[in-house]
Amino acid sequence: MKLLHLLLFLSATTASAQFFGGSSGNPAPQARHLNITADVSFLPRAAERPVPRDVSAKPRLVNGVANAVNVCVANLEAEPIVVEFIGASLVDVARNVVVKNFTSVKVGRAVGHDLQLDQLYSFTTDLAEQELNLVIAVIITTPANEVVSVQAYNGPVIIAEPDASMSDPQMFVSPPPPRGGSFSG
Repeated sequence: MKLLHLLLFLSATTASAQFFGGSSGNPAPQARHLNITADVSFLPRAAERPVPRDVSAKPRLVNGVANAVNVCVANLEAEPIVVEFIGASLVDVARNVVVKNFTSVKVGRAVGHDLQLDQLYSFTTDLAEQELNLVIAVIITTPANEVVSVQAYNGPVIIAEPDASMSDPQMFVSPPPPRGGSFSG
């Protein structure tokens, strides 16, 4: 369990480092607990048939297709907060390597006490089929100008190729002939 907490901390640190880097002009995110919740829900792609998703099933990220999530941030603090950025990374936990950092999105919206913000965040993958960990982080500022990273999601996802269809014309295109030399067969 302690190892899991360490991995969660390292993943969140990695995700927030993507937004703030090592620049001295940007404040480092604080390791302070706020009474804020952040959660994501994976949205179905337009081409997919609506199928009830098992909660225990791993989300499937399809290469070349915009994968969208709804990030919900609820502020239970006494004072308003500002959701500054949302960003994500794909992490290979076994090798402790960040495989891909996705572009962060500037949000810049205030969330008052007992209110929530729903923000769409989309990204596209172009990787080999594999299982990785997706880390989605939300960067928040407080009224005291503290910068805090809140982890909205840290869990396994499946990177997959799009489904092939018999009506796809690319299914019937033969590969180009080999270059150079003669082909005997």
